[in-house]
Amino acid sequence: MILFNSHAVVITHRRKYDSSNKLIRTLKSINNNYTIIIIDDSGLGDSGIDYYNNISDLSELNNVVIKSLSTNVKSLQARKVGAEIASSYGCITIQYIDSGDELIDDNDYINLVDQISNGNYDLGVYPQITNLSNDIYYSKLGTCTKPDRIQKSVLEMSLSCSMCMKVYKLDLVLEAYNNYFIKDLIVFDLDDYYFNCCYAKIAKSLASSYKPHYKYYIDGDSNSEKSDEIIKSRYKESESLLYNNIIPLYEDNYPIDVLKYWMDYRLKTYYSRMSKNYNHVQ
Repeated sequence: MILFNSHAVVITHRRKYDSSNKLIRTLKSINNNYTIIIIDDSGLGDSGIDYYNNISDLSELNNVVIKSLSTNVKSLQARKVGAEIASSYGCITIQYIDSGDELIDDNDYINLVDQISNGNYDLGVYPQITNLSNDIYYSKLGTCTKPDRIQKSVLEMSLSCSMCMKVYKLDLVLEAYNNYFIKDLIVFDLDDYYFNCCYAKIAKSLASSYKPHYKYYIDGDSNSEKSDEIIKSRYKESESLLYNNIIPLYEDNYPIDVLKYWMDYRLKTYYSRMSKNYNHVQ
């Protein structure tokens, strides 16, 4: 089995907007022996020591690192900071989780982390559940070692929608950021999707678990209500990103039917949630 502290769990949290109760809920779900990295993306320009010292659950955990960013860089870039910190601590694998959500830390999950850590696979994926429904939206993938299958799989909805439903090999995360990701690109609501496409370009093998290990909460305190005009504008920006930046990653062999399906249905479902009309699993 792996040394637990070689697996990093990176939590993105914004104390300026998110409640400490959300962070506490997340911390209670994580194994005490993992390397836990909290990235505060509030952009307040200070360490927030008093805020975090008042969270008693933090003092009960080992291997906790807290990094407060001086400017708000959005989730994808904040996660890059978390990956760089994890690398400096000698971690081999990495799992992302948003503040407020839970990681179901059982033997199946530990085995998946172990498989990635030992180099048997480059990427581990699993379904999620939410506090709104017990339904699981997931396509069964099994295991594979063919890059074309990995790329197509990552473009399917069940894999593309989140970085939080996966166990990544850390050195490949950094490679994807440094060699494929467009650093200064403003990525709106396709940020996770874009990263996973970049990662799929270099991943050689994939393992999937059919049991969910990630519980996603829709609390409502981070998703501010947006007008129809803003929703339409951001949809168009996301559509432009998809066709101008993501599709070229795949040259002539991308599954355009999957891309169009995802764009037409998945993203519209996401914007329905942002406009408070969302009542089903993510």
